[in-house]
Amino acid sequence: MLKDLSDRATPIDELTLVRLICQDGLRLYLLEVDRKIVGMGTLCVGPETLMKKEARIEDFVILEALRGRGLGMAFGQYLIKSTKEKKSPRLS
Repeated sequence: MLKDLSDRATPIDELTLVRLICQDGLRLYLLEVDRKIVGMGTLCVGPETLMKKEARIEDFVILEALRGRGLGMAFGQYLIKSTKEKKSPRLS
């Protein structure tokens, strides 16, 4: 998946992945089709201020072989919906 995200991406070990996804305000979403992971996106919530709470989507990718089929649009809409469920109305 990481190579589809960036040519400069390097593999990470399991411990690094666990540390990454256990951070407060960070949630990793995986898109699965036919029991295979074909996409991923990271939802980062925060920081919260007195006036607002923001969220942003990062590391969003769909396998190159499956692009152009609407998976990215549907997955992106799901992530946007997830921000609203977390009461983070402002998506940057």
